[in-house]
Amino acid sequence: FVQRHGVVVAQTTCNQGIGKVVYERLPDQQLQGFDDDIVRDTSPPFRVLEKCQDLCLRDRTASNNLVRTCTSFDFQPGSRIASFSGSAEYEESTCYLTHEQAHPEGIGNLVLVPNSVHFTEVCLSSSRVERECPNRRYVFERHPRKKLNLPAMDLKEVTATNRSECEDRCLNEFSFVCRSVSYNGAAHTCSLSRFTRRTHPELLEDDPNSDYLENTCLN
Repeated sequence: FVQRHGVVVAQTTCNQGIGKVVYERLPDQQLQGFDDDIVRDTSPPFRVLEKCQDLCLRDRTASNNLVRTCTSFDFQPGSRIASFSGSAEYEESTCYLTHEQAHPEGIGNLVLVPNSVHFTEVCLSSSRVERECPNRRYVFERHPRKKLNLPAMDLKEVTATNRSECEDRCLNEFSFVCRSVSYNGAAHTCSLSRFTRRTHPELLEDDPNSDYLENTCLN
């Protein structure tokens, strides 16, 4: 932990200080069966999300600030309540913080749950994160068991030992703007592209060995 202006700031470096711990955002996904700590709050959902991201990065419990390892959490935003006063009121937002991660980093399984978002910590070593999106808590949006099946001419294929290395390869690509990447964990192939599921929604396909990753660290 770093003391800055009297405030304890989460020490979020990794990989011997070269990398930075950020999140992957997995929409409509939930980690099954591993809840170490629960946060419930009727503040605006984005505030609750910031609080949960911070607690997990700092490895702290929600209620009494004790040290507890956290590597991922599920977030369920509360809906806005129609109020007559005109001020915005929200139903309870909930976070489930855990030390566990989904396979292959951990033993957990992800299940499809609409309106739930899973956030998992990842160590990225690209200097671009600090340079171009230093305030972003998540850098890649991840869609498990999916790939963007683009023609070979629209892809640059490289090898990567794991998903975070593949994400770094996308961030560090200089010959074109890498907006998305499909990582095949079985073959260790990392397919970089300037296109996304938004430009080619019809090409997002199921693939049990792949993760589709969208780069959000773009100016």
